[in-house]
Amino acid sequence: MSNILDQLLVEDIARYCPQNFLNFHKCISQNHANPQNCAPQQIELSKCIKSEVPSLQKVMTNCGHLLKEYETCLKTNIAEQGKCLPLLGQVRDCASESIDLSKNTMNNLNPGK
Repeated sequence: MSNILDQLLVEDIARYCPQNFLNFHKCISQNHANPQNCAPQQIELSKCIKSEVPSLQKVMTNCGHLLKEYETCLKTNIAEQGKCLPLLGQVRDCASESIDLSKNTMNNLNPGK
């Protein structure tokens, strides 16, 4: 399910923030040795995602508390980030429920319905 979730989120980002999405990925492909050179494009893409992508807004509303816990876990366990995998699973489960993967998957397979 996580691959479907990732695909749906990326598709939504590309749909709602196409220019920002392309600019960031173009920069990354040109600066693969120095991805930090793409910080301005990443910031612009992040702004767009937060304001324009409904699926991400739903995830943030419904799962923000888990995302914060996961972020805190990663910072606390820098050397052993594997300890945070159960939390990542919870984040993914919450995100899947938030955007109703089964409905979105069927809509993508049968766009006319």
